[in-house]
Amino acid sequence: MTPSILIVEDDALFAEQLATSVRSLGHEVSGIAQDAHQALALVETLPKVHLALLDIGLPGERDGIALSAILRERFGIPFIFISEHSDEATLRRIKASKPRGYLCKPLDQQALWTTLEVALRAHEDCLRQVAAERHRVRSEALYEAILEQSHDAVVSVDGDQKITVFNRGAVHTFGYEPEEVLGKSISMLVPEEHLPAHLEYVQRFRDESQPSREMGRPRAVTGKRKDGSIFPAEITISRVSVGDEMVLTAIVRDVTQRRMLEARLAQADRMDAMGRLAGGIAHDFNNLLTGILGYTRLLQSSFDVEDPRREDMTEIRIAGERASRLVKELLAYGRRQSMERKRIDLNALVRDSEKMIVALLDRKAHLELHLENKLPLLLADPNRIEQVLISLVLNARDAMPAGGTLTISTGFASSRDVRDLAPAPHGYVVISVRDTGIGMDDEVLSRIFEPYFTTKGEEGATGLGLASAYGTVHQSSGDIRVQSAPGVGTEFRVILPAEGSKVFPAVTERVGDSEPARTLLTILLADDEPLVRDLAARVLRDHGYRVVTAADGQEAWSRIEEHQGAFDLLLSDVVMPGISGLELVERYHGLYPHAPIMVMTAYAEDLSRDRNRTVPFRLLEKPFSPDQLIRIVDELMSAELEDTGERAQ
Repeated sequence: MTPSILIVEDDALFAEQLATSVRSLGHEVSGIAQDAHQALALVETLPKVHLALLDIGLPGERDGIALSAILRERFGIPFIFISEHSDEATLRRIKASKPRGYLCKPLDQQALWTTLEVALRAHEDCLRQVAAERHRVRSEALYEAILEQSHDAVVSVDGDQKITVFNRGAVHTFGYEPEEVLGKSISMLVPEEHLPAHLEYVQRFRDESQPSREMGRPRAVTGKRKDGSIFPAEITISRVSVGDEMVLTAIVRDVTQRRMLEARLAQADRMDAMGRLAGGIAHDFNNLLTGILGYTRLLQSSFDVEDPRREDMTEIRIAGERASRLVKELLAYGRRQSMERKRIDLNALVRDSEKMIVALLDRKAHLELHLENKLPLLLADPNRIEQVLISLVLNARDAMPAGGTLTISTGFASSRDVRDLAPAPHGYVVISVRDTGIGMDDEVLSRIFEPYFTTKGEEGATGLGLASAYGTVHQSSGDIRVQSAPGVGTEFRVILPAEGSKVFPAVTERVGDSEPARTLLTILLADDEPLVRDLAARVLRDHGYRVVTAADGQEAWSRIEEHQGAFDLLLSDVVMPGISGLELVERYHGLYPHAPIMVMTAYAEDLSRDRNRTVPFRLLEKPFSPDQLIRIVDELMSAELEDTGERAQ
């Protein structure tokens, strides 16, 4: 770019001669002004002025020296003075104004060229220095901003392992203020037992020629906070030479929350695997238990009251029922149990359970209730939620062998409670069970929801109480949290969604005034398990019902097509080959929307796949007894005869 030079000279002839000389040297004359006022007006309009040639003795309020100060301070324009002669005072003013040169009239062409070249080169150097300084200041400001806004801790140490940098992220991570750690040893941030290994690693890192660890490839370490607590962390170290000194900078990330989430995910994976295992065996196992318990009941009823074999059958039945409860607990843990969702007043449920809770507690334990008013209703299985409450109460009782206080509270969930939960349209409520017992350490806390884990010894519980409670709560779209420490007690917080979740469709239970005319009623029974199908058919026939059986869904549909009109009752298993039980139910309901339907299931996963269906039916959960089967069928038939009569009117 050709330098552009402004000439300020009141002698018009001399100004033109000077302009000619400047142009002859290869420079551009951006303008000629006769006084300071004209010069400033020109500078305001000109795109660029690289240098100004100023006559000192300008007319008007400002001479050349006064004008130079404005050009330098306001516009950053360097200048050269031109004068015929100067007194001592003027020379002092000229020196103080820091010109890029000084020329005496009349001008010598060689002196003009030399002075212009030196002035322009010096100005370029100055501009580069200014730009470099601006870049340095900007870089330092950017570094400071990044350093202070980083959530990770950034800590630098010098060759003596003394801390030289400690950002706000480090303050948050370690709990120290910068003035508490700057100049002190890095060892104050490392647990004592880990210090030798840490110092050895740092020294090896400093001595070896290995490059800094790349981001994304951190090293796992343990940090120590100001309060003495330790925490897991990941660290990335970089090495920079500053003169003769080697400076190490560590980026430290507290991974406590991530480790907690990883532990919860691992626990969820274990639960899911256990649930799949339980679900995999539940269908076949509950079918077998249905046959065992059913035929045991039938055989037991065939013996006289005093027959000793009757007592043997009772023991077999009790063992089968215990096996049935065990399967239900495993299904609850795996979140695959059958759920009958209803609107629940949580406060009413707690009050209704109060007497039972007091009876379960040791006499030295005291119960306190703190129930929130105007709590919204829940949508859950009341029996399952009550079982969760009782499991937590029993756990609290066992944690207070010397007595204490058990506090049960209800209330609205806090933002911390629902932090990891999906948004619920009606929000969440909480039931808290807090004891003043012995508490639990971290190792026990990490395993309390595992099945068969117990701290009560061989004579204690099976270890399924809390595990099944955990599964029940999660199957109810909620969560259960626990806080505990040795000597300070334990609090379980059960978080459940308020009413607004979907309700699985079911018919309202109705009990007839008398048994139906069974011999006039025909039931279609569909089940692919011969043991269950034959047992149910025998029980129904023994009680006077006519029964048509089908070994699978396809055969059942053929029986429906062959039959003249609707059956008096469709009783179907859920899981069958070909046409599934729920598909069969939906087809049948499409043909006969008022016909009663009853389904049998071994575990809730059978139903969850078809959660959005709207066909009403009565649910019979396996294993069931002959008495349960007849009672529910009689209720449905009595209700159906009553509804048929009403429709006929």
